[in-house]
Amino acid sequence: MIFFDLYHNGGYFPVKFKKVHMYGPDIKAYLNNQTTNLILKDKVNCHCILNLQGKIEACFSLMEENSESYFAYLEDYQLKSFIERIEKYKVIEDFEIKHEDYSGFINFGTPNLDLINFNYYGLDVLLSDKKLEGSKELEKSYIDTLLGIDHQELGKLYNETRYLDFTYNRNKGCFLGQEVVSKIDVNRKAARFPVLLKNNDDLKIAHLKREQRVNGKKVNGYDVFTYPVFDLTKNEISEEYYDRALNLFTHKEEVSRAIEYLEISLKYNSKNEDAMESLGVMYSKEEKFQDAISCMHNLLEMNPESVMAHTNLSYFYMKIGDIEKAEEEKSKATLQQFKDLGKENEKNNEWEKKKSMFEQVLEIDEFDELANFGLGEYYFLKNELMESLSFFDKVLFKNKKHSVSYLGKARVLKKLGEIEKLRETLFLGIDIASKNGDFKPANEMQALLNEIE
Repeated sequence: MIFFDLYHNGGYFPVKFKKVHMYGPDIKAYLNNQTTNLILKDKVNCHCILNLQGKIEACFSLMEENSESYFAYLEDYQLKSFIERIEKYKVIEDFEIKHEDYSGFINFGTPNLDLINFNYYGLDVLLSDKKLEGSKELEKSYIDTLLGIDHQELGKLYNETRYLDFTYNRNKGCFLGQEVVSKIDVNRKAARFPVLLKNNDDLKIAHLKREQRVNGKKVNGYDVFTYPVFDLTKNEISEEYYDRALNLFTHKEEVSRAIEYLEISLKYNSKNEDAMESLGVMYSKEEKFQDAISCMHNLLEMNPESVMAHTNLSYFYMKIGDIEKAEEEKSKATLQQFKDLGKENEKNNEWEKKKSMFEQVLEIDEFDELANFGLGEYYFLKNELMESLSFFDKVLFKNKKHSVSYLGKARVLKKLGEIEKLRETLFLGIDIASKNGDFKPANEMQALLNEIE
């Protein structure tokens, strides 16, 4: 997360919205048939409304007062288009619309975590009439750039905008324009899509072609960052705090700050097992053994099969002089290790079954893609690298557009230390994967390329 410090410290900026009140017995059903996202009780979601061609008419945050009363918050310039579009398909539905000006402050970041009540273009925030004391003011345009919102996208194809990422629910029922949106989404995605371009402190949004939308690429002297760069999920932010905490301890030996970050990590995701285990270990470093023991019991509630929870408990109980409990936990750790070994053997047996199945398929069709790719993965896991490479090459001999086989081959070449062949494979693989719209393998290959370059 390249703007982690911004999120960690938090901030605010003033906003002026149009607050549209829509109320009546039919409003919920009507909105549900018009908007791109789910209408959820007790949660503010961002929504778009589209025309029949799948182009954007308005984007707004929708807040429920009750099943017959909703408030839409949107930018001033969208009001006319929004109201015209809402009223356009109203026939016999019973609801009314009125609007007013609203001025307030968006407060975002970790300091506001327990106060979140609003969603601003995909970012969970606190919307309030007053700014919070001690918070830093930032330019709204700066945050909008980090979110990928350029406010010039009314009338543009929905699939070519960042709104698609945080206002489109693929499991939702029909809405106007859905057929167009779904067709593009299921096939090769949009021909162009926004990314963040960064050159030191110079940031800008650019709509790039598929082959350029790869994280870490260089375009005209700028580094490409695919969105999101800032509006991450709570689980992703939890992982970021966890990673930073380990870095603070490993490289700087800052135990107290590591504890602070781990506690925040668990606020974002109370089920983060790695963070809970590490927090217990950090408490033990400060000889807070009762707190450490509590963490391990919490970890066992998350994962009753955790060997490390029992192992750590054995050590912590020994440190406070409870030898009986220490021995008990040591026995539990040993027993769980035997169980895990059995599961590992079962997993290996499953892979052996898959190998046999793939080999049977190849007896019928020696160039079957799935079977050759599967055997490539199998031999890679077994660290039989030349054998693995032969199967990935076999896939690519028949299908030069098989993106994940380029990634598989690259991983093998990296292990073999064949840097020039690796570089050649990555350049070719990234180009093909990005043109295919296969951005996950493209981004992973770009990361490998950046690593060796």
